[in-house]
Amino acid sequence: MAVHEAGHAVVAETLFPGQVTEVAIIEPWRARWFKFFNIDVNGFCKYTSMIDIRPTLDTAKNEICIMLSGAAAVDFFFPDLKLGGNRSDFSKAEELIQKTVNNGLSEAGPVTWNMLTEEQRNKIAQNIMKSEYERARKIISEHKDEILAVSKELKEKEHLTGEELRNILSSSPSKQ
Repeated sequence: MAVHEAGHAVVAETLFPGQVTEVAIIEPWRARWFKFFNIDVNGFCKYTSMIDIRPTLDTAKNEICIMLSGAAAVDFFFPDLKLGGNRSDFSKAEELIQKTVNNGLSEAGPVTWNMLTEEQRNKIAQNIMKSEYERARKIISEHKDEILAVSKELKEKEHLTGEELRNILSSSPSKQ
C-alpha cells in the first residue's frame, strides 16, 4: 500500500532530514512471491540509520517511530479498514527495544533484557511502542498532504529516489 511506504518515507525524512535514499512499493503480484518465502513486504523505505552513529535512547525512539509510521499512516488514512502495518515493522521495533535495553539505553538502566521479568519487559515495550506510534500519527497528521503527494507519485512510478522524495516534499502546498 503506497500510503504505508509514504508514511515511512515522510516520517524518516522528518526525523532524519536528507537521509532517505529511496522508497518503493512492490506490486501485489510480486509481494505474493515474497510471502511464498515467508517475507512480509509490500514496499520499502531505505534511509541512513542514525542508531549506529548516535546510539542514544532518543535515536532509538526515532528509529522505532519510523518503523511504526507505516502502520500509523494506514490507520490515519484508512481508520475503518483496520489493516495495520506489516508484521515485520512491529517485529523490528520489538527487536530494537530489546537491543536498547541490552545496551543500557532504556529507562530500565544498566540491565539486560533477560534480567527483566516478563511484566517489566512488556511494560517497557508497551510504553515505547505506544508513545512512538502516537508520535508517528502526530507527524503524519502534520504532513498528511505530503504523504498523499508521495503516495500518489509512488502509485505512478513505484520507486522514488531520496532526491525525488525531497523534491515532492519541498513542492508540497503546505511548504509554500
